[in-house]
Amino acid sequence: MNDSSPVTSRVKHVYDGNNRWIGREVLVGSDVGKEVYVHDAGQISVVFDGGVLRDRYLWSNGVDQLLAQDEVTTSTSDVNKVVWTLTDHLGSVRDRVGTSSLVSHQVYDAFGNVVKTDVGNIAARDILFGFTGCPHDDETGLQNNHNRWYDPVTGRWLLKDSVAISLRSNHIELLAADIHADFSSRRDRQGRFTV
Repeated sequence: MNDSSPVTSRVKHVYDGNNRWIGREVLVGSDVGKEVYVHDAGQISVVFDGGVLRDRYLWSNGVDQLLAQDEVTTSTSDVNKVVWTLTDHLGSVRDRVGTSSLVSHQVYDAFGNVVKTDVGNIAARDILFGFTGCPHDDETGLQNNHNRWYDPVTGRWLLKDSVAISLRSNHIELLAADIHADFSSRRDRQGRFTV
């Protein structure tokens, strides 16, 4: 890549032995920000920022179904310390509601890009989870889908899914073998696929 624009920040992602995203370090100039993610039942449930507890997340029993974010703060005037998330059928966080009002509303395009954000009368809080209920890295613009990173700008994952590839290639090989066996009809033996 021949890009002459200067590097403004560097991000280092940290993983555990189970390939879970457990932290990141962001280097901006000489400042280093460190976040640590603690998992519970396969989901990020606690976030530490620079060694200080910042957020707690409450999950439902479903996959990627975020219920609430509890921002840990020392301020007693913060009425929206707990923010409840309202999600759509994909698990995407659309609305965040505090104890007294709407905190924010997000609209996504088909690939997960935020195309519109409406903020209520209270300053919007950073939230780690967005499209499909998966964590989003603001520094890189990528979404962590548990075992691989997704780029909503291109609508593609950065790595291939090895399980899907092996299943897909087996299916394609079987389909191709059936077509070669009866190439005049261009259908598989059971009549399920047309090529």
